[in-house]
Amino acid sequence: MTSYRSVPRSKLEADLSQLRAEIADAQALANSIRIEMQARLAEPLAVIGRLEKKADEIDAEIKRREQNDAIVPTVSDHALLRYIERVHEVDIEQIRGILLEKAEAAIKAGASAVRLDDCTLVIRGSSVVTVKVEQKREKPKKMTRAKRQQFEDYEHA
Repeated sequence: MTSYRSVPRSKLEADLSQLRAEIADAQALANSIRIEMQARLAEPLAVIGRLEKKADEIDAEIKRREQNDAIVPTVSDHALLRYIERVHEVDIEQIRGILLEKAEAAIKAGASAVRLDDCTLVIRGSSVVTVKVEQKREKPKKMTRAKRQQFEDYEHA
């Protein structure tokens, strides 16, 4: 730090006044540059904002589509049963009665299964829970889109 003890007071006051004037000029220049830079940055910042908004919208749409692509459509057992019953006019309650008639004595006796000529009724508690076929049968092949379309066309004809 410089010692100002030997410098006359009037000289110090003049130097201080000069320094304050230079500081004010430098601050004014910095402010004008700041204002100019803000004005020059306004347009690019607005463009960036619009582009980021558009990118966010596209990103959201991609994520929405990814979620939709991950959805695996299914048909519930209830819907399948109602379809068979209502569209193909199969009397489900009649079939239920036939199965219960064949299983009733075994259920009351505490059996876990009833063997019939063409199948086995599996029992848990007081319910027939599934039906097993004695001989192994090939599972039906999945329907191709073309076959499904033919089926639907046939249904609507």
